[in-house]
Amino acid sequence: MITAAQLNQRNNQIIREICPNEYTTAADHNSHCAHYVSHVLNLRFGTTCKMQKDKGFPGACIKVDELFAHCPQVGLWADRPAHVSQCLIFVTDRSNVDVSRKSMTRALYKHVGICVDGRVWAYGRISHVQSYTVDEFHRTYKGAGIEIYYGTMPKS
Repeated sequence: MITAAQLNQRNNQIIREICPNEYTTAADHNSHCAHYVSHVLNLRFGTTCKMQKDKGFPGACIKVDELFAHCPQVGLWADRPAHVSQCLIFVTDRSNVDVSRKSMTRALYKHVGICVDGRVWAYGRISHVQSYTVDEFHRTYKGAGIEIYYGTMPKS
């Protein structure tokens, strides 16, 4: 379990302060939301930062779709069970997600954060960790088909 206080300690951090493997380039900014989540939660499966820059430190997953697939349970945010107070939260176009198969396409526009007690922490599109309300996180992408999804915490 992670706490809001632990997540708040990372507010305003940039990826360079989070990743000991130095997978930090601006060109890779679309994966830094998954990268941040994975370092904080020690999720070491799938494609990792260590695979990209082998500096000798444990790697963390860098793919949003791989995080989604590793969640034990996923679904629309509105369908999230009441007892789930900590989870991953995803935002993308609904055409990118198949909940029944626990799969998400590798589409460019998707985002993930950590939700604890109704607050979301994510590596923001302005290149540092920030805290959002769920509604603010939902608005990180605009469009008629944009949905938010939950995923129960994956195991490393």
